[in-house]
Amino acid sequence: MNTTQRTRSVAVVAAGAAAILCMPPAGADAATSAPIRNSVAITTTGMNYHVHGGLHPGIASISWTNQDDEIHMMEMALLKPGVTQTQLATAATKGDKALDQLVAEQPGPGWGTPNLLSPGETETVTTHLRAGTYGLLCFVMGKDHMPHAAMGMVATLKVSGPAQSVAPAAAGTISIDDNGIHWPSGFTGKGTYAVRDTGRKDHALSIARLDKSVSLLQFMGSVNNTMQTGSAAHGGSLVGGVDALAAGRTAWVTLDLSAGRYGYLSPSDITGPQLPKQSGEFTLGASPTASPSVSSSSSAHTGPVVVTDGPATTGKSANWLLLAGIGAAAAAVIGGGTSVGRRLRRR
Repeated sequence: MNTTQRTRSVAVVAAGAAAILCMPPAGADAATSAPIRNSVAITTTGMNYHVHGGLHPGIASISWTNQDDEIHMMEMALLKPGVTQTQLATAATKGDKALDQLVAEQPGPGWGTPNLLSPGETETVTTHLRAGTYGLLCFVMGKDHMPHAAMGMVATLKVSGPAQSVAPAAAGTISIDDNGIHWPSGFTGKGTYAVRDTGRKDHALSIARLDKSVSLLQFMGSVNNTMQTGSAAHGGSLVGGVDALAAGRTAWVTLDLSAGRYGYLSPSDITGPQLPKQSGEFTLGASPTASPSVSSSSSAHTGPVVVTDGPATTGKSANWLLLAGIGAAAAAVIGGGTSVGRRLRRR
C-alpha cells in the first residue's frame, strides 16, 4: 500500500432543470469565495474540522478557513464503503495498520486538494472528486509529539449525487513541471487560477506570505520545526496552495493576496536540505496597475508582480531536512511517517 502512486484529486448551468442538478447537497453551506456552485465550506477551530455540507462528485470547490491558533493540514483520503467518522477517529489513535485498513485500496483520479494552512487564513481549491466518503485528517505534530489526528482531528466529507463537469473561469494558468513553477503573464494574486502539472511526476504548490527580511528557506525551516514539535512557526504565513497533483492533471486555486512579499514551492519535489527547482519568491505591489520590472532570472512576466524563478536560496538549514509535513513531503518527519500518511501523500 505504501507504494501506491498518489493521484490526489460545480458546475453552474444556465437554466431549467439542469440547474437543479448543480445544487449542493441538502444542508451544504457553499463558501462565498468559491468560484463554482458545487462547493463546501470547512472551518477549523481547536482540533476540529467543521464540515458545512457535502459535495457532488466531479469538479468541486473546497473553501477551508483555519480559525485555530496553529498550523493545520487537511489530508483527504477516500475511505472504504461504510467507514464512519467514529471508526476513523478510533483508528487514528491506534496507528498505522488501523488507518490503512480503512483507506480504499484503489487510487482516485488526479486530486489536488487544500494545502497546509496557517492560523487566520482561508484557501479555496477546486478539484476533481469521485463519489464516496472522504476522511479528513491532520498529521501536524502536537506539542506532546502526538499527531493532531490521534488527538481527534478527523472528520468525514460525503461526495454524492449527480456528477458536475463545468470548470471555473480562470484568470490564467500556473504550470508546474520538472524544472520549475511558471506564473501567468499579468498575475495579480487575485482571482481563480488553474494549476496544471505539466511534468512527468507529482508536483504541488504552496504559497507563503513572508515577513520582512525573512527568506523562504528560513520560514519553511520554522514550519518544519512546527511539524516536528508543535511549536509556533515564525517569519510568515502559509496562505494556501494545491496539494500534490498527478502529472497531466489540473486543479484551481482562488487567491486574494494582499500587497507584500511571497515565497512559493512544490513540497512534492523536496529531496534534501535545499529548496527544489520548483521554488522562488515574488512581490505584489499595492496597486493593481503597477508594473515593476521583473528579475532577470525569471521568465517573462508582466503586471504587479516581480518573480524570481528557481531556488530562492541554496543555503542549508538544520531544520530544513525534507520539509516534511507540507503537502506530499508531510509524513517524512512526522514520527518517521505513518504508513497511511505516506500513502495518502503518494496517492
